[in-house]
Amino acid sequence: MISIDYTNVLNNFLKDDEGLSLQNILNLQEQASNFIDSLSDKDKYHFIYILDNPVDEYFEIANYVRENFKYFVLIGIGGSSLGTEMLAQSLLDYYYNFKGSIRFFILDNIDPDKVKHTLNNIEIDKTLFYVVSKSGKTVETVVNFSIVLEKLKKVKPNSWQNHFIFATENKDNFLNNFGKKHSIKIFYIPETVGGRFSVLTTVGLLPSAVLGIDIKELIEGAKYIRDKFLNVRNILGNPFLLLGSVYFLLDTLKNKNILVMMPYSDKLSSFVSWFQQLWAESLGKERMGQTPVKSLGTLDQHSQFQLYMDGKRDKIITFINILERDTDIPIPENIPEDLSFLKGNSLNQILHKEYIGIKQSLTEKGVPNLSINLDRLNPFNMGKLILTFEIATAFTGYLYGINPFNQPAVEIGKKKVYKLLMKKDYQIYDSKDFLLSF
Repeated sequence: MISIDYTNVLNNFLKDDEGLSLQNILNLQEQASNFIDSLSDKDKYHFIYILDNPVDEYFEIANYVRENFKYFVLIGIGGSSLGTEMLAQSLLDYYYNFKGSIRFFILDNIDPDKVKHTLNNIEIDKTLFYVVSKSGKTVETVVNFSIVLEKLKKVKPNSWQNHFIFATENKDNFLNNFGKKHSIKIFYIPETVGGRFSVLTTVGLLPSAVLGIDIKELIEGAKYIRDKFLNVRNILGNPFLLLGSVYFLLDTLKNKNILVMMPYSDKLSSFVSWFQQLWAESLGKERMGQTPVKSLGTLDQHSQFQLYMDGKRDKIITFINILERDTDIPIPENIPEDLSFLKGNSLNQILHKEYIGIKQSLTEKGVPNLSINLDRLNPFNMGKLILTFEIATAFTGYLYGINPFNQPAVEIGKKKVYKLLMKKDYQIYDSKDFLLSF
């Protein structure tokens, strides 16, 4: 079960008129109903309907990988890697690479230190590389692939192809053409599903299956949201309508243009990274959209909380809390006398009390905050959470009047990079007239 407590975004519970009235939310009811009608467009919202695709092949490939390789490396960036990283962190042992039959790494960035250190910590002849790029030509992905390819050809000159699986669009692109030419297994990413919405496609499902995550339960959780709420028009009774409305209204009515997401679980840290791309790349258009900020309780109570409590009033805080955890650690009975007030508590109890105390402090200061509570952290609930935020993002884009499925500014940046890559020479600084070196 997941619950959304939006009490502390309402003015009844906040001071200084920093929040919303219930009527503010209800005023969006007609737009919410129109959005529900639009969800019947299966091409536009393909990420919702692809959940019905069979997943048996992922299990077959996963068994093959575990039986034949010691290392599994995902080469991809952005939407091609963040979802898998999020699922691995949230649903596996925190130090899963020290356990199990296969070790997992992600080559996303092209920082030479990271690439070198990753390759130094695997045996390349015992590694399966899953190369993911929807366009089939993402610069960072292709660069890392080329480095790995060269090394594999040296150690496996006659069978290097067996060390790759590709995921891309079924189009005329580098990855697809190369894969077909060399008989490499290719999984196709649907053309109508953008990278940041693709975690519940082959992009995230295959690596999750390799790592032993129950992807059937993950999909069932997402389908639960789709099947139960896709036709629910009540804006206060539908989780993705409610979240989209609250975030949109706090931005446009109250100038809360920074959305801080603060889970009280280290295992959900990468969920926030995934959400940041989803929210920023979908909604940051035409001078609109909130800036998503990552925070972590209790860690960032000691680094960011001063700003949230006493800084500029431009933030909405979203807490994510887990009510029941698989483990707990009691505080020792022989604790020093000065800390005797901690006796009788456990780490879970202290963590939960800190979460409650921070919520209360923010509310008393007039800082709007809402809480998402998961009864347990498991594949079913993660599927629910993922699809809820994906549809909430689409609804928020609908309210802004923008297309949440494109990324025009990203494309501008790519063109500039391609132009520079074609040049033999370049300069780091645009000008030396205003350059301070020290």
